[in-house]
Amino acid sequence: MLRKSLLKEIKLPTSKFDKSIKFEKWIDDGKDIGGRVDFMILNENEEIEEIVDFKSGNIFEFKGKKKVIKMAYILQLALYAHIVKSKQLFYPKCYIQDIKGNKYEVEVIEEFVCKYIKEF
Repeated sequence: MLRKSLLKEIKLPTSKFDKSIKFEKWIDDGKDIGGRVDFMILNENEEIEEIVDFKSGNIFEFKGKKKVIKMAYILQLALYAHIVKSKQLFYPKCYIQDIKGNKYEVEVIEEFVCKYIKEF
């Protein structure tokens, strides 16, 4: 029910001929890291352009007086991005979407991924 509710709010690609979508797709690096991605958009070359992770609860925490996306969720998307990057030439755009349909981009950059992946 949650997935159906969230999917109502997703804007599908404008051209259905050159992009495809996948739901609840398992990805892994063939070694130690893996996870089930809630929603992905792939281009005509079957490269993952976008990852969306759906969350039903509060996605924010406070750092001082600033409201930020929870670090656990950022790390989850960084791991997914690392797996994807190991199989294609670029990182996908990463998003978290709440139950209300609000979609927040999580910027994934090489330095951040490398810093935290080494800890695993």
